[in-house]
Amino acid sequence: TKGRTNIKIILRRDDGESEATDYKKYIQPYERFEDIQKKALKHARGRVLDIGVGGGKYSLYLQHQGLTVTGIDKSPYLIKLCKKRGLKDVRNMDLFKLNFGEEKFDTILLFGNGLSFGGSPKGLREFLSRLYTITSRNGIILADSTDIRKTTRGLLAFKGRRQFKLRSEANGEVGYWFTPFFVSDNQLKKIVHVTKWKIKRIY
Repeated sequence: TKGRTNIKIILRRDDGESEATDYKKYIQPYERFEDIQKKALKHARGRVLDIGVGGGKYSLYLQHQGLTVTGIDKSPYLIKLCKKRGLKDVRNMDLFKLNFGEEKFDTILLFGNGLSFGGSPKGLREFLSRLYTITSRNGIILADSTDIRKTTRGLLAFKGRRQFKLRSEANGEVGYWFTPFFVSDNQLKKIVHVTKWKIKRIY
């Protein structure tokens, strides 16, 4: 990444609004993680799958803690970045087409609004059900989500729009449009209740 410190990761909304973030946010050290993420990461154990690995900051931290980590992303640029930064196992894979054969994971990371990829309550239930099939018997999910009804600034600010589409753009790569579902605590409880998962803790 030497000489490319001006790279921006752009998140674009389907109404034309966009928000650019310096790629350095995706490679922040542990000291710059949000407190809620630091608390959650204490529960990571065993073999870890980081879905939407980005620049690999969480994966690399856990790898340095001695855990075996696999990161997946659809961006060739971010995959290359993770490899350069030292992540041992990073794969180009669509989160909607998870293919791990007989591999099982003890911890799944869904940071950066990873739950939103469900797209809807039904979609999130199905997504969680798919994740259940690739986790070990005592597997866990560590995830975060933004309640946009309480968000007043930035691209995700709630302005009466209950649904919109987003896509990411980085280093000339343009991702696909998707409809995010930003689940609230109460919604998540109801959705998880009808899956095989159980909520242990909400921060």
